[in-house]
Amino acid sequence: MTVYEDVKSQAKTTEISRLTLVKYSGLTGLIWLIFCLSAQAAQDLRIAIKKGVSAVQIGSSTPAIVRDAGGRAIGNLAPLDGFTVKPRGSGVNLNQWNSSHLIIEPKDDGVVWIGDRWYRGKVRVIRQGKGVTALNLVDVEQYLYSVVGAEAYPTWAPRA
Repeated sequence: MTVYEDVKSQAKTTEISRLTLVKYSGLTGLIWLIFCLSAQAAQDLRIAIKKGVSAVQIGSSTPAIVRDAGGRAIGNLAPLDGFTVKPRGSGVNLNQWNSSHLIIEPKDDGVVWIGDRWYRGKVRVIRQGKGVTALNLVDVEQYLYSVVGAEAYPTWAPRA
């Protein structure tokens, strides 16, 4: 098996192991790393749900982690409670937490509440202009699952 074939077979997974990076050091390892990271990043969609509003209501069906702009966990949200995110300074504010943007990540396959309905995935709230924008961060497979279910009917012919 050639090095190319070996790297190609390992690239099917997005898990990056230290052993692989050591084994394929140099340019080949760098190319493999970039391929895996870009493949993972391409699977997440960002959909603006509320754009430039003065405040947005968010929540989670399960306990949720609040992360700051650096990705650090800075707090937790109780399930099935509504919280208001507002602009503050050059960033956003949720209760006692302030950051340039906040990410609310539900645990245990929970869903997030943004404005007036539930969404799969996570929510990122950013400052935009004088208001805030809420983005739904969702895996492309979960997004397609909800879209196809909403737009295709079982009574339609298979070719539809």
